[in-house]
Amino acid sequence: MSFWKEIGNYLESKGHDQESLRKLLAFIDAIESPIELLRILPNLPKLFSCIDNLLGHYPELSTGIDPDIWKTICSTIAAHPDLAEMVSPFQKKGKMPLHGYYGTNPAYVAVWQRPSAPTDQRTYFFLIAHILLAITILKERVDEQKVPVPDFHGNRGAALLAVRNLASDENLTILESLPDLNVPPEKLLEILNKSDEHLSPLRVIFKYLLELRQPPHRQEGEVSRTPRKREQIDPRIHLPAELSTLENNLDPGQSSTSVDLFHLPSHGEHERKESEKIGCAPSESCSGVEIVSPRDVDPEAKQVRSPSQKAVASRTIKTQLAMLNQRLVSRWEVLSLYEVSSFLTAVADLIIHGNRSTYLPKNADPIELAALATSIFWLGQRIDRIAGLKLYIHAESKNSTAPGFVSITGHGYWWIKPAVPQRSLLPDDVQRLQAHEVDDNFPLTSGINIEQIIGRYVGFCQQSRYTQKGLFPVNRRAIMTHLRP
Repeated sequence: MSFWKEIGNYLESKGHDQESLRKLLAFIDAIESPIELLRILPNLPKLFSCIDNLLGHYPELSTGIDPDIWKTICSTIAAHPDLAEMVSPFQKKGKMPLHGYYGTNPAYVAVWQRPSAPTDQRTYFFLIAHILLAITILKERVDEQKVPVPDFHGNRGAALLAVRNLASDENLTILESLPDLNVPPEKLLEILNKSDEHLSPLRVIFKYLLELRQPPHRQEGEVSRTPRKREQIDPRIHLPAELSTLENNLDPGQSSTSVDLFHLPSHGEHERKESEKIGCAPSESCSGVEIVSPRDVDPEAKQVRSPSQKAVASRTIKTQLAMLNQRLVSRWEVLSLYEVSSFLTAVADLIIHGNRSTYLPKNADPIELAALATSIFWLGQRIDRIAGLKLYIHAESKNSTAPGFVSITGHGYWWIKPAVPQRSLLPDDVQRLQAHEVDDNFPLTSGINIEQIIGRYVGFCQQSRYTQKGLFPVNRRAIMTHLRP
């Protein structure tokens, strides 16, 4: 005879209904073999007292939950003279006797995993009681109204797992920060929205309960997919995606000229705020592009074109490509705040500590490397082009069209050639009258006197030897070796 069958017969001899025992066992996810029952029995009356206090906040509940009778049943079982002997064959040694039952019997395990302080236990069991009552109502809605079924089992398991983890020492501060939870579900959801991200799985259940979140729609007869355990607490599930648009097709005659890009959040709200406090960019809280949705254009654009129209479209595409590509080498705005701050920290360390810098590779000069890295960063140029920069002493000549740095007693400015698209056809004289003149070169400063780094580097050089020579007169292969990760 099974243990619970024998207990049922014992309770019946004491005047209790076995149906009440069956409902109690189903409510707490009791397992067939009563592992750790001697520890769980004293906790059940605490849970049922919380449920008794909350019943008035859940008027939608039907009959079938009777915490007073369940407390009496627990007291009767605990008073069984042979209880310790009956459960001894099921006892397991070790710190995790219920390992393997976390996914199948989450309520039973959560009642077993309790905090030590009485005040923490009250908050702990109120959270479990709220979850079990909310899930009971959701199941009744499904049975009565045939509404689409969200994953109650998965949501329930994730929420009880989140509560069970609060009993560990490292999470007690979260538990202690919660106010009195003898409140209706609407008030509880407000508390959860202001609480730690650790309790986010509970929000899902109460949003379903309060009909703030619609369950996924499924066709009749469709088999639902059982989600992974961590899907229920993944921020991708309950946080909105970032939306951006990318022009992906330069030919307006094609069916799709742009796509919508979706970036799903990879961190919760709390983690995102903490990362931004230490200098990370907001975009670092999102994943890469995960979903691409093409955007269709006007169907009239798909009409057949003549050879002359195709030629015009081809020239338009080439011009657009030239305009789009001219900024590829200087798109430093895509760097995150963390990446920029890490770079500036390394440059400052090279300047301040010199040969003792932790960022200095072997056989490299710290001042030269700082000047080289600064030039790459501020000019947004590849290293092979930086290695070709000229050094102008005191002033550039009118015929100096090569980009470089103009050194003036420790300071200076960059002598820059503007980025313009390469054209095979130049405007005629009439068109030139209607256009602005483009300078061949122009001076450029950072605005925060960052040129002092280059000026300091030039000061270490023999200026007379480098007149009209390269700003970095070393072998380009050596330069690339210095900056290679």
